[in-house]
Amino acid sequence: MSERAVNYAFQKEAQFVVCLATRCLSPGREQLAQELIGLGLDWKRVRILSQEHGVIPLLYPHLISRYATAIPPPTLKGWSFDLSANAMHSLYLSAQLVDLCSLLENHGAKVISIKGPVLAKQIYGHVDMRQFGDLDLLIEETELELVGALLREEGFSPNLLRLGTQSARFFHDNTDSFKRARDSLAVDLHWRPTLRCFPFVPTFQELLARSTRVEMGGTVCTVSAEDNLLILCAHGARHGWTSLGDICDIAELMRSSQNLDYKYLDQQIRELDAGRILQLGLGLAHYIAGARLDEPVMRLFGSDAIVSRWCASVAGKLFTRKRKGSEEVPLATITLRTIPSLAGRLKYLLSRFFLPTGADFAFYPLPESLLSFYYVLRPVRILKVIVERLATRPSLRKNRR
Repeated sequence: MSERAVNYAFQKEAQFVVCLATRCLSPGREQLAQELIGLGLDWKRVRILSQEHGVIPLLYPHLISRYATAIPPPTLKGWSFDLSANAMHSLYLSAQLVDLCSLLENHGAKVISIKGPVLAKQIYGHVDMRQFGDLDLLIEETELELVGALLREEGFSPNLLRLGTQSARFFHDNTDSFKRARDSLAVDLHWRPTLRCFPFVPTFQELLARSTRVEMGGTVCTVSAEDNLLILCAHGARHGWTSLGDICDIAELMRSSQNLDYKYLDQQIRELDAGRILQLGLGLAHYIAGARLDEPVMRLFGSDAIVSRWCASVAGKLFTRKRKGSEEVPLATITLRTIPSLAGRLKYLLSRFFLPTGADFAFYPLPESLLSFYYVLRPVRILKVIVERLATRPSLRKNRR
């Protein structure tokens, strides 16, 4: 484990989870884990943290092989159940992914699978080595009606698209959530890699041109390792880096991808102005997840001391704040810091404050004839979230006493 990670102000249970959240346990991590056990751990808390941060498949092999005698049998049995449940769920979702991609491609749609089981297969070698709850499919926006209709025929019900494709485009989203009642299978259908106000990922056509196919009992189209790195870093930045599992994904990607095209990455950094996003993602993978960065990566990572301070800021909040999606943290400071220009930050803030999204529709559904009222509802809802967040800050609660 990085010395920087050891010095972060994690509680001992959180530090234990960080310590073992890796496929390759170094002697330093192994020794630190033993020392933490000696201090006495709340094993229920450790299990909860490993569940919340999606790292059970990484922790469990180390727990059972090295520390099983220190763990209360009921807690160890619960971990075993968690692992088995995750494995069955992952295998089922993998089979569904192959079927869905085959269906869409047979009807002429171009589809790219991202995250989920295909990412697990790419960077961990097995689909059950990563926790995920749904499937993520990326398509061209021009094929939205076709793909939406095909998913409906398969029993999926959309959130936004149930209004009709044109009405759904009123909302400034890049995705819609589909769910199938018979097995509760959830599919997030993306028609742009990121929100328009946060465009730090290549376009669909660029991703497709560099795509590869992965064998999963049937081949599935997915992004290249380089594009995966950009997508994972952008995803983490946009959501404020609230998950240890997201950081571990980047660390494992760096370990499993020995021949990254650094020239391409450097070009994308310049064209997309994504330097800070990549720096922060790589920095977190290095400082928290212990990823080794070779010389070409270090050139991308840079030596800016600001990045290490960002990492410390993320680490300080990783296990203390509630995990929230980008809809609920539109003013996440870490997200703003990854946008280099003042104009870009202002655009992002204005977009997140005033442009309606599917979360507003879910909060208060309105008929199609009243969609324009969301331009008023959106800022009111966001202000409400901000006030609630401020009210829960410990410093404010202390001042009220």
